[in-house]
Amino acid sequence: MPDVKEGQKFNFRLILDSKGVKTENDWNIWIFPKQDNLELPDTTHIAQQGLDYLSEIYSNLWNIKQDAKLSTKINLLITPTISKSVLDYLKHGGRVILTSAWPLFKTEISTFEPAWWKGDPVRDASAGTVIYDTPALQEFPHEDWCNLQFLELIDNRYVMLLDDIAGFKKPIIRAIDTYTTSRQKAYLTEWRVGAGALLVSSLNFEQEAMQLPEARWLLRSLIRYAAGNEFTPESELPLVFVAKQMGHNIKRPAINTARFKYYFYEGFWSVLPDFSDIAPADSGYIAKIALENIPSTDEENYALLIQGYFKIEQEGAYKFYTASNDGSMLVIDHLKVVDNNGSHGLLEKSGNIYLKPGLHFLEVRYFQRGGGQGLKVTYEGPAVKRREIKPFPSN
Repeated sequence: MPDVKEGQKFNFRLILDSKGVKTENDWNIWIFPKQDNLELPDTTHIAQQGLDYLSEIYSNLWNIKQDAKLSTKINLLITPTISKSVLDYLKHGGRVILTSAWPLFKTEISTFEPAWWKGDPVRDASAGTVIYDTPALQEFPHEDWCNLQFLELIDNRYVMLLDDIAGFKKPIIRAIDTYTTSRQKAYLTEWRVGAGALLVSSLNFEQEAMQLPEARWLLRSLIRYAAGNEFTPESELPLVFVAKQMGHNIKRPAINTARFKYYFYEGFWSVLPDFSDIAPADSGYIAKIALENIPSTDEENYALLIQGYFKIEQEGAYKFYTASNDGSMLVIDHLKVVDNNGSHGLLEKSGNIYLKPGLHFLEVRYFQRGGGQGLKVTYEGPAVKRREIKPFPSN
């Protein structure tokens, strides 16, 4: 392989010529350097919050504790979620790369492989991609669309659904929807928030993916762009919208209850409701996530929001499951881990997340629409056989 100093596209050609019979084929390949230094001026300070593994990759990243007040010395913050301190940082002119698009935007799982012309009844596949002319990806080789160098970055990832966002102009990477729905979908967008600037990505920058040279080089390119003078987004997201979407208006339960808090909502839904827009009819505490422990769950149509804390003893990758009838969603530390939404019979889905030792905030969202019902949440991980989640402190 050639020793490259920047990401480059090459063409690999194979020719077989034997006894007058000649055949040949060629393939496009992309080669990226192993570059751990962001190559930014010493006066430019880049920090991460909640993404400690990035500090192991990029040696000159600062580490910021969760919910810590952000210094004005920080030129750019990389984080998977927008806390109140991050929102205040944006309000006063900070720059942020957000590595998870939900719950800021509605999302749907999508694929690298283009959909059949009518779409895919099982998954929300796209019909292709467009990369618009922007300096954001000027250091990452592409041909105005996502070729195989993006395979591991966008396959089985969430796309942002942006039709409801007023004033939206165009994304950096667009996912082309099928003609039957023709929605505004994107993998990478940028926004003005307050006096600051926000780059939102649903690309795969998770810990395992960051072992890939293309993921490292792409994130490096985006960091250098977002820290530079060309990061001047046109579309605006109001501060009140960001605060509402991130759930800052929902009060968390006390940590020392040894129980989960539930909120019970009356109504008819075919998908999970926006709980920040509706008032609960009842609330209370449960020691175990089970419908039989919650009054009124013998009704035909309702929704539940369950919140609380659980404790992780050992650092590592954990797998969580929700089995539900009808739809459910599991959120940990404001990150969507399991998406089991929609009207359906008893169905189990799973998702993975890397967790550090300590307390983690959990939300289970569930709705029931007539017929049978059910809800069960379990997990497994390092030295933990599959089990139900217990609230902290557990008895």
